[in-house]
Amino acid sequence: AHGCDSVGSPIAELADIDTWHRLMLLPANAVALLKFAGQWHGACHIGRICVVQQIWPFSLRIATVWRTEVSNLYVNRPIRAVTEHKGYIMRSIIVMAMFTASLAGAAAGDYEEQRDLNLGAGGIASVDIEAGAGSLEITGVSGLDEINVVATIQVPDRGVDKAREVIESDLVLTLEKHGDTAVLKAYFEHKRWNFGDSPSVRLVVQMPDSLDLAVDDGSGSMQISAVSGNIEVEDGSGSITLTNVGGAIDIDDGSGSISVDGVGGDISIEDGSGGIKVRGVAGSVIIDDGSGSIDVSDVEEDLIIVDDGSGGLDFSDIRGRVKKDS
Repeated sequence: AHGCDSVGSPIAELADIDTWHRLMLLPANAVALLKFAGQWHGACHIGRICVVQQIWPFSLRIATVWRTEVSNLYVNRPIRAVTEHKGYIMRSIIVMAMFTASLAGAAAGDYEEQRDLNLGAGGIASVDIEAGAGSLEITGVSGLDEINVVATIQVPDRGVDKAREVIESDLVLTLEKHGDTAVLKAYFEHKRWNFGDSPSVRLVVQMPDSLDLAVDDGSGSMQISAVSGNIEVEDGSGSITLTNVGGAIDIDDGSGSISVDGVGGDISIEDGSGGIKVRGVAGSVIIDDGSGSIDVSDVEEDLIIVDDGSGGLDFSDIRGRVKKDS
């Protein structure tokens, strides 16, 4: 690490930090930190800040603050002074922004809590899941007479009280019966951070294997296994893995890899980007792809490529016809 001497270098030489803020030369958080570093009695006595750069974990930490007075400048300092020091100020802003992010991470760790939800499966024909950020794991269980959900709620970079406040005001987490459908909702309604990670809900779901399944997912990896009913997936981003499923399968994916192994019916995939791998399909395969490789094998009926976009196309052991529209 590199230190600095007891004199250091001034952050800037302007009379009023609030003036810098009004001129959009400093963000609000940097203003607060600079005022903390200095002493304010009408005039501004700006302190010195020395930082240490750590090789791991690639972050900046405040090593020490020298409260040496460097000026006694007043609010009516000419704008020319602002211009003369603008380049120096902007370099300081970068340091201050990194320092602010570092303080936020150091002040509070990630908060995590777990909740269990259960719903009897009597009279239920399908499960409808609406999820936001976070991973999703769904397993069909033969003979199960209820739907079980384990939700792990994660709020990054917040202390216990703040995290609970966010959960109380923004979290939607419900499992309810609507007609013959079990509806699971798990997401945060608002994003409160300008930087860093958003809160998320990691879901582990067990359901009777014969039920139909519909998933509308925002982001995060998704794994579905041993569900023999029809499956519909609408996904924003994140990998999708299906194993020993269906029924008919319909996947509409924004980005992320798709891997399917063992399908009891037809499968249709519309994909924005990411590799696609499909194995062991009892019906037909239809693929409309934006970009990424396509690898299909062991298909009992037809393989239809509506659009293969960009990326390689490999197929083998297709026992029906192979049709490529573009």
